[in-house]
Amino acid sequence: MSPIEWILVMLIVISSGVTVLTMVVDKKGVIKK
Repeated sequence: MSPIEWILVMLIVISSGVTVLTMVVDKKGVIKK
């Protein structure tokens, strides 16, 4: 893959990872409440 494609893939992976982490944190926060 070209460096540009690699960067795009990394951005997608990071953004999806952040979304999953946010969902997990939200669920834990709801359980605490």
